[in-house]
Amino acid sequence: MLKRFLKFMTHKVTIIAFLALLQLTIFVLVVMLLNENFKYFLYFSNALSFIMVIFILKSDQPTVYKVSWVIPIIITPIFGGLFYLFFKPITTTRKTTKRVNQINEFRKSQMLPLIHEAHSVKTPYDKQIKNIQSEVYPHYENTEITFLESGSVKLQQVMNELKKAQKFIFLEYFILEETGQVWKTMYPILLEKVKEGLDVRLIYDDFGSSVRINKGFRKRMEKVGIKTVTFNPMKLRLNVSLNYRDHKKIIVIDGDVGFTGGINIADEYANIKKRFGHWHDAAIMLKGDAVFSLTASFIEAWDLHRKTSTLLEPFAPTRLSKPDGVVVPFTDSPLDKTYLTKNVYTQMIYSANKDIYITTPYFIIDEDMLNALKIQALGGVKIHIIVPGIPDKKMVFIVTKYYLKQLVSFPNVFIYSYEPGFVHSKMMLIDNEVATVGTCNFDFRSFYLHYENTVWFYKSNALKDVKNFMDYTISKSKLMDYRALNKKNIFFKVYESILVAVSHLL
Repeated sequence: MLKRFLKFMTHKVTIIAFLALLQLTIFVLVVMLLNENFKYFLYFSNALSFIMVIFILKSDQPTVYKVSWVIPIIITPIFGGLFYLFFKPITTTRKTTKRVNQINEFRKSQMLPLIHEAHSVKTPYDKQIKNIQSEVYPHYENTEITFLESGSVKLQQVMNELKKAQKFIFLEYFILEETGQVWKTMYPILLEKVKEGLDVRLIYDDFGSSVRINKGFRKRMEKVGIKTVTFNPMKLRLNVSLNYRDHKKIIVIDGDVGFTGGINIADEYANIKKRFGHWHDAAIMLKGDAVFSLTASFIEAWDLHRKTSTLLEPFAPTRLSKPDGVVVPFTDSPLDKTYLTKNVYTQMIYSANKDIYITTPYFIIDEDMLNALKIQALGGVKIHIIVPGIPDKKMVFIVTKYYLKQLVSFPNVFIYSYEPGFVHSKMMLIDNEVATVGTCNFDFRSFYLHYENTVWFYKSNALKDVKNFMDYTISKSKLMDYRALNKKNIFFKVYESILVAVSHLL
């Protein structure tokens, strides 16, 4: 017990949380000590709040993000400016931004020869393909697509493919649970492949994985031959950033086989352990040319942290695969300010003629996307949105239900609560013709503040499996109306209003 307590107290996350609490305490004490000179403090704090508001409004952040900070500062000008100064999100340095741009341009220069005019594909969704291609992510046709309907199914497929690896294995994950059965099943295979001389690399996000791994994890991996990068390491400082996290989930094997989707390397994702009832998740397996974009995404993150410039050609696919529709894997970065995933999702919504299916754990969206859904519903498009029956974050779910309330009274809108447990899959299906499977939630943090990756595909045989998955999920869900989403308790409404006001900062 003592050992566990000491481990908890000396953990990096605990220390960072303590420093944040210390900062808040100092902030309160300073205000109290200045009580005798409150008049001067009032002048100073109001002036500071005014300056901070101007600073926020002039920044290049999304409008909804600016409003989420400006409103609290205006309402509480005495403390708002100081609070923002102490707790504002950390931005990257000019040096880091320059390096990110250089690596991104290097990736684009290598993939540009693969880009063709989108109209050569001849689909009704050429604009979506062109939008993704604007960031130099090609479309591919010689790729086999397999939809994986659960974490356990994905785990079995991953194990089978890892054992076949002959050249290299790349893994990039937001969450990695070192003591879990999933990692314990995967790790011996990786060790064996290292002994066989394969290039095995691992990227894990520090915030997502820090409480799931033991101290010295990266060094231990390097020692056994697994080259490892800790993405955006959390540092012991008074201001801690939850932004710019690596939310991607990628496995690449020999450049020929790739996996992505919502599933992390942790036991709950495969329902080995229960946290919030049944864990509803999904993934996708690619075999063939399209894996190259997943490889490029991994290499881009690798080069950023290893300060290298890697040629992609040695990692190009060699497998000959049969065409299975059109597939476009792509990655979204919070630093390029293009908001690619959010824009592609919005395009997909507007392109629907019959049906839209969405699964997401969180639903916190801006006016653009909300209006797109409303317009399509009024135009006769049936919209099906599936959210958790058992949420993992109660405050975020309160905000999710608030945004769903804005839609549920519209005709042709159907909101479903997955009664067995927690929905973590991030998917969209349009007219049974085009779909996305990836890591991006329908929320502000995923659209604007995280690194995400998605696979867009059209006219693939896998679409039938996606539709069956949606239908099965709905059969296990409860249809929600306005009364189910709305609570009349006045205290709850006040609490809800506060959460919604800062929802884009959650």
